[in-house]
Amino acid sequence: MGETIGFGGLSTTRKCYHRLSNEVRAVKVTKKEDLEYGERKRLLQEIEILKELDHPSIARVIDIYEDKKKFYFVQEFLAGGGLFDSLIQNVGFTENASALIMKQLLSAIAYLHSRKIAHRDIKPENILFESNDALNIKLLDFGNSRKMGENEGMSGVYGTAYYVAPEVLHG
Repeated sequence: MGETIGFGGLSTTRKCYHRLSNEVRAVKVTKKEDLEYGERKRLLQEIEILKELDHPSIARVIDIYEDKKKFYFVQEFLAGGGLFDSLIQNVGFTENASALIMKQLLSAIAYLHSRKIAHRDIKPENILFESNDALNIKLLDFGNSRKMGENEGMSGVYGTAYYVAPEVLHG
């Protein structure tokens, strides 16, 4: 595995190369010892959700491995950087570019909802560009996601403080 390209609350993402094809990939590595029982259960739920997702605007998980100490999520490598970084750097998106980004994001959300999956942490940091020369985006980080049963409601506060809706905070 190569350089570290991202950090999360419980994981580190590193760049890597497939040995046979030499294709660039990203590997999200989570240490088992860092997981408390509830976090381990959530990670296993995330794995089950990721296995069933197939949408052009959702980061594709290629494979999932586990050894005695760690979980490894092998994902497609997204070279274009994050939407958050682009906004911070004041890249400036035209109205057409913004509409294209939103169309892709809403398509991914509609796909998730059609499969009864709630992401529960959509924010600019969880949206990456596929490459530097295109506006194709990918939604990632399904750590807070949940698959819903028929006629089942949700409760609890999930998401990131700066982005969570006020009605979620109020129950």
